[in-house]
Amino acid sequence: MGDLANNCVGLIPTLTSHIKGLTERLAEPSNKDHASAVSSRSSLVESLTALAETHDLMSRISPDPLATDYRRQCIAAQMRAVDAVHGLSHEDFTIIGAFLGVRFPKPG
Repeated sequence: MGDLANNCVGLIPTLTSHIKGLTERLAEPSNKDHASAVSSRSSLVESLTALAETHDLMSRISPDPLATDYRRQCIAAQMRAVDAVHGLSHEDFTIIGAFLGVRFPKPG
């Protein structure tokens, strides 16, 4: 489990940096098309979800009080992901569906 914990601890700053960059990009006034902004928001949701999952894993393999801190960070990342999803309009889900369909084509 030592390697797993070390890899997770190494992954957390990478995900956090990626999330920070996406958040800053979404906060900037954009001259880009709406689909690009929705795609960025979708990436933000995916990254926040990955961060939450990593914190959850760390909370399961860490002793208290460290585990409690990881659980709090997990919940915070999940709440940010929910906020990002709530920021989408109904039409945006069609764009996200197309974005995910291109990234994850059906096998065969």
